[in-house]
Amino acid sequence: MYILTPVLPAAPAATEFWTCLAARPLANELAAYLRGHWLPTLALDQTRLEVPSLARPEYLRLHVFGRVLLDLAGQGWHFEAVAPVLPGGPPRLGATPPDTAEWKNRPASQAPRPALSEIKKQLQQALVAHRDEQLAEPAVQRFIRRLERPRRHQGRLVSVRSLLADPKLLAADLQTALAAPTPELRDERVLNLVQPYLQSATADAVDDYTGLPLLDIWRYCRHTWSLPFQTQPGRRMFYLVRDRARVGHPIMGIGALGSSVVQLTVRDEYIGWTWEALRDCPDPAPRLRALTTELDRAIGEIYCLDFLAEGVLTEADLTTPSPAALARLSTAAQQLPLASREQQKQGLDLVAEAQTPLFRRKRAETLAGLLAA
Repeated sequence: MYILTPVLPAAPAATEFWTCLAARPLANELAAYLRGHWLPTLALDQTRLEVPSLARPEYLRLHVFGRVLLDLAGQGWHFEAVAPVLPGGPPRLGATPPDTAEWKNRPASQAPRPALSEIKKQLQQALVAHRDEQLAEPAVQRFIRRLERPRRHQGRLVSVRSLLADPKLLAADLQTALAAPTPELRDERVLNLVQPYLQSATADAVDDYTGLPLLDIWRYCRHTWSLPFQTQPGRRMFYLVRDRARVGHPIMGIGALGSSVVQLTVRDEYIGWTWEALRDCPDPAPRLRALTTELDRAIGEIYCLDFLAEGVLTEADLTTPSPAALARLSTAAQQLPLASREQQKQGLDLVAEAQTPLFRRKRAETLAGLLAA
């Protein structure tokens, strides 16, 4: 258990909060209390009174405190009031995470470590609660209503719902196919019952059957997941899985390909990219050769003819860099301006673009990092 001493303003809402914690509510009970009563009451008291009971900074501090606790309680954290260190001192907050190693050291009289299924259930509930909060946002509600609103396209009233097949109809067709009189006919009907294909959802593409943008259709389907929808950094490619065998080619599923996370400790240790993994590997030679090959490839892909011509680097520096060469590259990078929106407009001459101040700085910084490795 973590013991915290939050500094809260002296207000009726703070007193009511500590009274609630004294009853040692369950995580879901505390989340429901904060979401349904405490936070709305705090905001209402601040707006309906002629003279607010709290100054703006104190109200924000109390509001943020409640929001953080709401998020943690939704993830399964348990909170309770802990007696102060000294009589009359400020109350303390006890926080117990849903799954930590400290469960192993708990006395037998206390609650045992929760089962893995219970932990997964708590995490799923937290994600669903976050998803529901996202669906309740006004902007998301407007987006959903816009796509579900019937519109006329090619003489028919359609909406995004027109692209969602009826599962009961699919089940009935499957039963009909399975009831074919001969095995050959049955196999033929089953094979032709569903004909999936991938459709790329690009920014300017629209659906032939509804006229809706394909990216909007993808996003609408994404909101049906139990996970909240969040944009990720890097490039992404979105796909719709559609059924050619049915009228309107209904959506069977969605998918996306995105840039991998730059640093992910569990993945990097499993592959052997971290220093600790290399150190503990019984035979690191193959991994070191692979890393060396990748470094050579990355260095070879960087345009550096101008650095060679100006004497910033020599041919030998590309294989056995000296500290002086790395210092010259760093100096060359520092003397160039940072990126700006105007400089980010690319032309067709890649060599000329590579020699602009923006890309020259990027090349110098990247090359210095790779050669230093």
